[in-house]
Amino acid sequence: MLIAIIMNNLEENRKHIVAREKRSAKRRKAQRIEQANKINQLGVPLPSSPSSLKSEKDVAHFNAQRKILDYYQKAVTETSDRERQLMMQYFMLLASVENESLWYQNQQEVMDRMVDQIAEQELL
Repeated sequence: MLIAIIMNNLEENRKHIVAREKRSAKRRKAQRIEQANKINQLGVPLPSSPSSLKSEKDVAHFNAQRKILDYYQKAVTETSDRERQLMMQYFMLLASVENESLWYQNQQEVMDRMVDQIAEQELL
């Protein structure tokens, strides 16, 4: 009889612990979603609505941030802070590579024009 009472108490305690863990996991997930909705990639809180912004550029930036957060909400809420930092750095480096590529293409076009001009002058 005593063993049955102890087993019953252990089972009840286990149920309470599991329920508490589920509640805390839901609470943490809700906090992460709320935090992701309030913070942009630089860690600066976003205004609650675009009407509080002053310029059209700020409104456009706000709308872009909202679209990004809505699109990547699952990735933002289910990844660690380290992974988010790495993703942010990756996208920043990707933008830098694109910028350098465009710069290189412009330089190549200038060189091609110079070569063409020299070739034309030699033909004259």
